[in-house]
Amino acid sequence: MSKPSGSKTAAANAMPNDICLWCYTNRKDPNKSFCSDKCTMEAGDEQPQLIPIPKGHVLYEGVKKSRNSGLITPKEYEIRKIYLVTRTNESRAEYEKYRKGLEDKGNFVAKGKAIGNEVKRFRGADRACYLGEENDDEDPQMCIQPECKLCQSLIHGFGPYLHLKRTQGLALKYANTTPDIESDIRVLMLCKVALGRAYETWKEHQTWDKPPDGYDSVHAMTTPDKAGKKSVFKYDERVVYTEKAMRPAYVVAVKRVEAPSASKAKKPAPKPRKKIPGLVRYKNTKKGRPGLLLRMLAR
Repeated sequence: MSKPSGSKTAAANAMPNDICLWCYTNRKDPNKSFCSDKCTMEAGDEQPQLIPIPKGHVLYEGVKKSRNSGLITPKEYEIRKIYLVTRTNESRAEYEKYRKGLEDKGNFVAKGKAIGNEVKRFRGADRACYLGEENDDEDPQMCIQPECKLCQSLIHGFGPYLHLKRTQGLALKYANTTPDIESDIRVLMLCKVALGRAYETWKEHQTWDKPPDGYDSVHAMTTPDKAGKKSVFKYDERVVYTEKAMRPAYVVAVKRVEAPSASKAKKPAPKPRKKIPGLVRYKNTKKGRPGLLLRMLAR
């Protein structure tokens, strides 16, 4: 089964708010992205894909809750789109194995935490395509341009030494567009991160390429240390040192809300999109099945 068609995605708005976004037949498992292992495996048979999440769906509301817990309030930015990110079965298995290893060592569930001390954190990256724009409602597409760090991360994963932001507001600083993309849309990733045992620090350690022995991640503290000394960090951050510890779970497109004008002046017409030279579409047919449509930069 390939990625759901646009008609199915549109029809989801009239379905239960916990419908499985892969088969559109059963209600999703409360603890999974889809309804069953069967749908999870089918989605994992394809290359990474983006599935639009309808407003009001439990997944949509869950992301809103994560987003609204940050420093940026809903009045400053509004959510325009949210996509569910699928992963290959190999990628999912690698992450779950790593997370289980952390859990076996730390027994985090017994301490009231998630498996492997898993949390959700925002990450921003440069965007060199039109992912998240207005015409991507039914057929969101990633690109494979090397300049597009957003799509590179979604398709291929992350490198080592990963900084994660607790809040959407901090991640927005890194969610920029390249000069040839004129847009007021910012696109972020909301990632699942297995932190394991976190080393707390109040000062920079820029030369570190791994956490201290016995730890799995680093937590930049914003409160004073035990001696009352002020932290050098203004914002809460987490650092993991292996890409096995993190996977993108959602893509969130947001737009700054314009302040109301007393004159209520007519809004200018939106600018037409720039055409990016050499951008062509590539159809992936993994295992002979219609898969993700990618846009490839011709060289």
